[in-house]
Amino acid sequence: MGSSTSVVIALAARPDGTSTGVAIALALVSIALVAAAAVTTRARRPRPVGDGRPEPLPSGVLEPPAVVGVLTGGYRTPDAAVTATLLDLAAREWVRLAVVDGSVVVLTRDAGRAGDPLRPFEQQVLNHVAGRAVGGVTTPAALVAARSRLDRG
Repeated sequence: MGSSTSVVIALAARPDGTSTGVAIALALVSIALVAAAAVTTRARRPRPVGDGRPEPLPSGVLEPPAVVGVLTGGYRTPDAAVTATLLDLAAREWVRLAVVDGSVVVLTRDAGRAGDPLRPFEQQVLNHVAGRAVGGVTTPAALVAARSRLDRG
C-alpha cells in the first residue's frame, strides 16, 4: 500500500489530531503544486515588436481587413467586415469618401489603382455600394441596407 492509502486508513481507523494534520498538510501541498504548475505552464502574452504592424506579404500588400477579422474572430465574419472592406476600398482608391453639406457620402465612380485587382468579396461589396448609388453617390444609410443584404447573402 502507498503512503496516501495509509493516511486514508489512518483517518478512518483513528481520527486523532496527528493524522488529520498530516492529511491537511498533504492536501495543501497538493493544491500548491497544482497552482504552481498552472502558473508556470500557462501561455504568455506575446510582447509587441516594433510598431506593431505586420510585415507585408511578398507581393507588398497586407491582408484585407475582412480577412483579418475572420481569422481573428473564430472564423466568423465580424459585424464590421463590410465597413472595413469599404474603408479599405477607399484607401485603395476604388471609392472616395467626402463630406457634402455636413454628411458623409461615398463616391463610387473611381476605378482603383492600376494593378490592384479586387478579391471576390471586395467586388461584392463594391457592387452593392455602386448599386445603391444615384449619380455615383451614396449615403451611409444606403450602406447600412447594403450591409444587411450582404449578411443574408
